[in-house]
Amino acid sequence: MNMQLTNYTSILFKSLAELKANNTPETWLIKHWIAKGELISIIAQPAAGKSLLALEMALAMATGKDWRGEKIHRVSNIFYVIGEGQKGFIDRVSAYEIENNISVDNCPFYLSNTSIGFDTVEGLTQIINAIEQTKTTPDVIFIDTLARSFNGDENSASNMGDFVKNCNCLSLYFNNAAVVVIHHSGNSDKTRSRGSSALIGAVDKNYLLTVKENQRILSCTKSKNSAENDPKFFEIKSVGLGITDEDGDEISGAVLIEINSNDAIKKDSNTERALALTCLTNLIDTSGKATDAQWREKFYELSKDQKSPDAIRTAYNRHKKHFLEQNIVIELENYYYLSKPSNQL
Repeated sequence: MNMQLTNYTSILFKSLAELKANNTPETWLIKHWIAKGELISIIAQPAAGKSLLALEMALAMATGKDWRGEKIHRVSNIFYVIGEGQKGFIDRVSAYEIENNISVDNCPFYLSNTSIGFDTVEGLTQIINAIEQTKTTPDVIFIDTLARSFNGDENSASNMGDFVKNCNCLSLYFNNAAVVVIHHSGNSDKTRSRGSSALIGAVDKNYLLTVKENQRILSCTKSKNSAENDPKFFEIKSVGLGITDEDGDEISGAVLIEINSNDAIKKDSNTERALALTCLTNLIDTSGKATDAQWREKFYELSKDQKSPDAIRTAYNRHKKHFLEQNIVIELENYYYLSKPSNQL
């Protein structure tokens, strides 16, 4: 090994005048979404499409193709550390090519054959050496997923702190490369990351990908140095690759399709509103009436895996107000009733 990692973690002071004189604008790799030197996390539950999202961002930067209406001014060298499923990954690349009518064969995109414990100095050293063998300096390094690149305990602030420190060291070693970490959301709360909060506390940007029926909603929940981006809405589409397996069945890959935000919000609101009414209907079918607390608790129970408590409370109050204004629900002496039998709604 021909490097000293300590060189990249030693402390150095400079005057404000010197720093201001050398201050430069943000170097955007995807305008407003990914910049040089940033540590970024993408959080989502299993099978939500977080790796699909990371892949299409990576391929857009590697080809210089604008991503979802966001400017890309330069081609970036992409290094993608993958923990499993390399064959499925390549099928997704092929699906991306077909969907976007583009070839990525000659773009600077490098994919690992496996992952390695990145929360250790040994793991960091191996990744740096593997990258250097390509004789290419990365602009962005993706780590997919944190769980597959982690030897320690995800719940340990100390172990997660080591992982964050090594991400920063990797960035500095490779001329302020951006580092994007793909991570799972919590088991009970799908709006936060699994394990220690040390990662989210350290990142420059955090993106949350949530699932609502067939929709994927991408939200920016943290942005240190710029305004939080507006949400984007997606659905997953299967793309035939024009090849078959040994049984003659066509092989396909998945891509993300962006959908209109107004249509997505309307669809989401209508689905959620129907859920709120179903909660009240079930309570009334059982007891003939329902209190505000009973209705709210039932709605929370069925929504808690998709939204934060504050978001659920806001949605509940919005839908309750709609039903009262439309005379679908009536309130009498602190109890709620349907204005007509449930089988007539």
